[in-house]
Amino acid sequence: MLTELYISNYLFISELRIPFETGLTVITGETGAGKSVLVGAISLIFGDMAGNPEFLEKDKAIYLEASFDLQKITPELADVLSDTTFEGDNELVLARSISPTQKSSYFINGRKTTQNTLKQLKPHLIDFHHQRDQQKLLNNDFQLQILDIYAAATDAVNEFRNIFKNLRHDLKQLAVLKDKDRKNIQLRELYEFQDKEIRKARINPDEDIHLQQEYVYLSRAQEISDTSSNLYHTLFSGESSTFDQINQAFGQLDKFAGLSEQITETLSGLTEAAAALETASINLRDISENIAQDSSRLSDIQARLDLLNQLMHKHRVSSAAELITYHKKIQNFLDEFSSLETEIQELEMKITADFELADHKADKISETRQQAAIKLCAYLRESVRILSIPDAQFQIRIDKKTDCKKVLSDFIKCCSETGLDEVEYLFSANPGSGLKPLKAVVSGGELSRILLAIKKVLVMDIAPRLIILDEIDTGIGGKTADYMADFIRQLSEKHQILCITHLASIAAAAKEHFCITKTSSSGKTELGISRLGEPERTAELARMLSGDVTELSLKHAEELINKGIKRGNSG
Repeated sequence: MLTELYISNYLFISELRIPFETGLTVITGETGAGKSVLVGAISLIFGDMAGNPEFLEKDKAIYLEASFDLQKITPELADVLSDTTFEGDNELVLARSISPTQKSSYFINGRKTTQNTLKQLKPHLIDFHHQRDQQKLLNNDFQLQILDIYAAATDAVNEFRNIFKNLRHDLKQLAVLKDKDRKNIQLRELYEFQDKEIRKARINPDEDIHLQQEYVYLSRAQEISDTSSNLYHTLFSGESSTFDQINQAFGQLDKFAGLSEQITETLSGLTEAAAALETASINLRDISENIAQDSSRLSDIQARLDLLNQLMHKHRVSSAAELITYHKKIQNFLDEFSSLETEIQELEMKITADFELADHKADKISETRQQAAIKLCAYLRESVRILSIPDAQFQIRIDKKTDCKKVLSDFIKCCSETGLDEVEYLFSANPGSGLKPLKAVVSGGELSRILLAIKKVLVMDIAPRLIILDEIDTGIGGKTADYMADFIRQLSEKHQILCITHLASIAAAAKEHFCITKTSSSGKTELGISRLGEPERTAELARMLSGDVTELSLKHAEELINKGIKRGNSG
């Protein structure tokens, strides 16, 4: 239960510390007084990020703190707390500090924690019941969720949801694997053909370079032969050949040999030149006489180069060496190739098993819902009649899709993560009126009462916690307000209730009564909250009844309080 709420520098509150008791606590005040500030502060503590909270003093941090007495730690709550610094004490203090730059820090018993942890704690400690929840009740998904909670089918639905998600994921993965396997098989067939083609070619590294050189040499054989023959004649065998001229120069200079070092060096150079020229002339003669003009070899080289060029172009490489590298790549692929057939078969078996399990679980969930719907209808009918809708009729229509259970693809299409069922609440408030969808016939006041009845049945079997009722009594008055007050009081026998109300009947049923006031002076607005004793409480109820505190309204207020005490004692 919530034992204390501390607020500092939030909205119009400078500093406020409020103690709470068990049972029903109501908060009242004039319209616009700020009755929902306390609810807003609690929401912020649990990580609510809707909008930017307002600071009373812009340069100071907001600090919010809620203290809980853990009279009973459920296994689910213990599981969340196991990841925190909480050491098993019954007191749990949750806090949030918000800096002027909107940066938040969260705390559990004075030690830092995360926003996510506080959000996980929230459903185990408090249950919010807002006026806006009434509109959610008109949503078929929310109606199904209520039925599942009442039927204690939430765990089964979550298990089904996980199986269903896995089914959809595995079906997508199966399609990916089959497509990959098909492409791999096609690639293997292509690589097998290319491997055979390249193997048959028997390619050597740099073969294309050597063949190209040989091709050029052979294709110009006649030109090379003629050039070599002409050069041999010019340099060695013709009249006044270069060789003869060098020898003549040597003879003319030799008579001066030994007269200077430079002449000696020149004679040595002429001797070397004559020897080199003689060697060159021999080579020229050999080239001229021995070069082969082999058209057959030239044709073979051309064919081989054409084959290499064709293969290189086909496989988008630029040399025989790169072609060999590519060949090694496809050989590695073929050596390592393994069909995904086994993996596909295993996944198909898993999908089949999950499909059978999902189908079975969906049937069981539907059966559970059908049985629970009958009981929930009877309870809601009785409760709403108590809440002054005497002729109320309820029916929960469950539309189970049974035409899609044979084929997996159809099952996936028509099923949802909550199963095969679509749920719609049907309602009639007046005798003779046919049952129609709730959203088509219900009024605001009727919706409030239906939602309260649902809230009661859902929370009576869960561990005690703080239930916050935030102005759920809109559109209700008269005798109906008395019924609702008694209804809420019964709820408070198990759970701590914090109720923001504008109905005197509900306020009169409370164990604790706080009144919020808003005052303005010197251009500054401040919010105050006070716990009401008997005289102040009677006056506040009188104001709520008539708008003014009069002798008549005070008497009426006293009657309400006494009636509430009697009901509490009889309960």
